[in-house]
Amino acid sequence: MSDFLDFIRAKEEKQGLLDKVKDKVPGTKKKDESAIDVDNLCPSLTLKQRALGFAFCIILGITFNILGWIMLMENDIVRFAVAFSCGNLCSLFGTLFLAGPIKQVKKMFQETRIVATCAYLFFLAATLTAALVIPDKEDVLRVVVVVILALCQYLALIWYGLSWIPFARTAVKAAFRNMNCFF
Repeated sequence: MSDFLDFIRAKEEKQGLLDKVKDKVPGTKKKDESAIDVDNLCPSLTLKQRALGFAFCIILGITFNILGWIMLMENDIVRFAVAFSCGNLCSLFGTLFLAGPIKQVKKMFQETRIVATCAYLFFLAATLTAALVIPDKEDVLRVVVVVILALCQYLALIWYGLSWIPFARTAVKAAFRNMNCFF
């Protein structure tokens, strides 16, 4: 966790240096100090509190996922789908503490992430829909479809997560290509 906090501090220091340079360059506008930063979720939170909020959401998301898989073992497919999807959403919402909600949503729909974001949201909605819409009479079909959609939701979330790491998706594609798999 301290490595993560060191990384965030270094990033903030770097941004501070960039702001000082921008102040010296003619033609650049100085940021309005009186303007409220609406992009931050709880702007009064310290860096440590933001990191703790992020970590809490991730842990809560993992807990919901584990509870979801336990529900699946008890053959409660609706509770599985709801807990599983809520767990993934909690993990995603954790990033709001780090980036801020407006900036996060803008970045989610950038050209490099839009396909991954849409795939993730589609599989999330499809998992819930399949669990709630497929009739109880078709229980085996419902379980199979919901589990497949949940696994696709995981894969889409992983692909989305890799989009934040430079060249990570390219490396994964190359690794699968070298194994003569999917791509």
